[in-house]
Amino acid sequence: MSKYLLKEYISLCPSGACNIGVLTEEERRMKDNGEMLLTGILQVADTKNGNSRIYPRNVLDRELKNYQKLIKENRALGECVEEGSKILTEDGWKDFRDVKEGDNIYTLNLENSKVEIQPIDVKIDKKYVGDIYHFQGIYLDIRVTPEHKFILLNSDNKYEVVKAVDIYEQWQKYKEYSFLRILPSIDKKVSSMKVGIIVEKEQYDGKVYCVSVKNKTFYCSKNGKSFISHNCDHSDESVVSLKNASHMILRTWWDNNNIMGVLKVLKTPSGNILRGLVESGVNIGISSRGLGSLKETRNGDIVQDDFLLICWDIVSEASAPGAYLHLQENKLFDLNEKSIFSKPDRIYRIINDILSNR
Repeated sequence: MSKYLLKEYISLCPSGACNIGVLTEEERRMKDNGEMLLTGILQVADTKNGNSRIYPRNVLDRELKNYQKLIKENRALGECVEEGSKILTEDGWKDFRDVKEGDNIYTLNLENSKVEIQPIDVKIDKKYVGDIYHFQGIYLDIRVTPEHKFILLNSDNKYEVVKAVDIYEQWQKYKEYSFLRILPSIDKKVSSMKVGIIVEKEQYDGKVYCVSVKNKTFYCSKNGKSFISHNCDHSDESVVSLKNASHMILRTWWDNNNIMGVLKVLKTPSGNILRGLVESGVNIGISSRGLGSLKETRNGDIVQDDFLLICWDIVSEASAPGAYLHLQENKLFDLNEKSIFSKPDRIYRIINDILSNR
């Protein structure tokens, strides 16, 4: 059965503080000493979500027990283009602010180099404060966040997906590569460019946007210059990157069918961004990340017993209505536990399974 990277987005309570009374004495002391703690619902069991997906209580309960090892060992960690950018839709160029999930856009299939129209699976629309990279050239003028990815053509004429920060830090290598630009023709053909590209690091404080589609590419434009961009990659992986860690989960517990949690904001670059967002009143959400398969039923898509919880990430969806944000699980994986967990973690999971079956 195919496995997918499953992500569920839920909004934390205002300012991250649902009920200060849930904090233990030790957590209260941490807060008094200047630590930022966030509380809220991490996951909901046995409830059909906005995309008709249901996480069974017994599956989540098992994964929550396994997750306690990471919490105990202090290892329960979690982990765009600028405003004014445009994206090529079926109806022509549109501002990122004006497109929504489900809209059809132009994409490039990197396996056969064919132009294909696909619907937007996920749209990112959030506040960003921090480093941003300004790519300038005859056919390119765009500012992107460090983790944003470009599609480049290497010396062997093969596609490579490279992060903006890596292009900047390894410029001597990547200056010989070619960016993909869009020819101004009706068939939306693509050509390469390797002329006069300059990359500069700047500070940015504003909105950023991105989308995800099945082909992982989309047509982007800024200041009349067009290029091919890669999907937004906001924790779209089956592992946790330490350099992106923004928080650590201190404690979890059940409240009826809700998994509740207390999170500590870390003093890392990503943690400092999170702290600034919370202090500025930005709506903060929590996103569970796990690997598993689904079974379609008349009552909804049931997450199966092979589900493996990886972590909970912080996300921001200021425009989302109500307490629950959109749900999206669309990345296909062919992985096993060895790809995600260390040997001690796998042994711990086996022991928990044995004890649970007694």
